[in-house]
Amino acid sequence: DREEVMAKMLPYLTEARNAGCRTFIDCTPNYLGRDVAMLKVLSQKSGLFIVTNTGYYGGSDHKFLPAHTFTETPQSLAKRWIREWTDGIDGTSVKPGFMKISVNRGALSEVSKKLITAAAITHLKTGLTIASHTGTAVPAFEQIEILRQHGVDPSAFIWVHSQIEEDVAQHIKAAREGAWVSLDGLRENNIDRYLSILTALKKEKCLHRVLLSHDAGWYDP
Repeated sequence: DREEVMAKMLPYLTEARNAGCRTFIDCTPNYLGRDVAMLKVLSQKSGLFIVTNTGYYGGSDHKFLPAHTFTETPQSLAKRWIREWTDGIDGTSVKPGFMKISVNRGALSEVSKKLITAAAITHLKTGLTIASHTGTAVPAFEQIEILRQHGVDPSAFIWVHSQIEEDVAQHIKAAREGAWVSLDGLRENNIDRYLSILTALKKEKCLHRVLLSHDAGWYDP
């Protein structure tokens, strides 16, 4: 029920707008609740510029991936994502401002490799940044390597949920290579840890490659 959702969410967006926020990055991916028609209305009513995405969420053991992900080539998946950038999403004029993909922890599965390859192809065509729900360092650097193999600079890659990685040296390494290091899920009860990571990154002059987010949301219909 879009009306019910909008009635619930609009006050929060309006409060953010009144507090000085101008842009809201919505990382809700396709097949996991993305609804650009609703986002468009919420943007108009709140005055916030809302940025949506293209791409597929391969985390949670691939359970949110559409069936065609497992049979199509990376090139075919990329065509789907590029089409949303050229023609609009779900029959609307709304176009994605970035890519959102997701991989599981540990070494990349074949499906995860397919997703990051499709993201590389899409980036080369569209210039869209790749935000990848990743977590630990192993899959982060494997994705960066695949991007490099396809001629994509690490600066096009956001290592989402990098706070899950406990070794700050890995954050520093990724930042030095040019990737974006995103510390997400900021809460009142974890500020000290985030400050320690940020302090280490600042000491190595890497803060210009860092992103922070609350990773808030979780509306349950």
